[in-house]
Amino acid sequence: MNLKSLLIFGGLFLLGFAAIGQGIRTTGNQYEPSKKYPFGRPNPTAPKEITQFAFMVGQCDCVDSIRLVPGDPKWTIMKSTWDGKYIMNGTAIQDGGPNGRFNPLNIRIYDEKQQKWVVTYFTTPKYGSGVWKGKKEGNKMIMRQASTSPNGRKGENRLTFYNISKNGFSWKGEFVSEDGTVAYAFWKIQCTKVKR
Repeated sequence: MNLKSLLIFGGLFLLGFAAIGQGIRTTGNQYEPSKKYPFGRPNPTAPKEITQFAFMVGQCDCVDSIRLVPGDPKWTIMKSTWDGKYIMNGTAIQDGGPNGRFNPLNIRIYDEKQQKWVVTYFTTPKYGSGVWKGKKEGNKMIMRQASTSPNGRKGENRLTFYNISKNGFSWKGEFVSEDGTVAYAFWKIQCTKVKR
């Protein structure tokens, strides 16, 4: 192959690659948030379970009650906004929102092999992250993460979404010891839907 042929072949290859990339950009993200769908849409090719967390999609006004010191009987009350939207071309849900003290963000993906939700959590300004796994149990969504209490007891942190409706939801975070006894609740949230 001479230099001229090589340049023509290389140019055609790059044009083809660019065209494929352009196609992905213009048609591949049709379920992402847009003007018409500000919170995105579920992708019909996503696992059917994507609708289990649909109650989080939109905007909610919330009241957070947090025990800043584990085991402390005193609750700190804060107002927050919790926004949720479909991401990753409608195959996952991103949600979270600031409450004046934390800036949490969650990415929720349903893993068909495990038949569980896998939720990755991040927070700032003091960085924190973690992975929670769980599923729908009756009319609740329950996520779990292995944990050890501040006094050394082994167990799990359990997050439960309940009172789920089109108008909002309730949420509580608890440490649960290995024998199933609830040692203490550390976070509660009550959310009311204001935008869908």
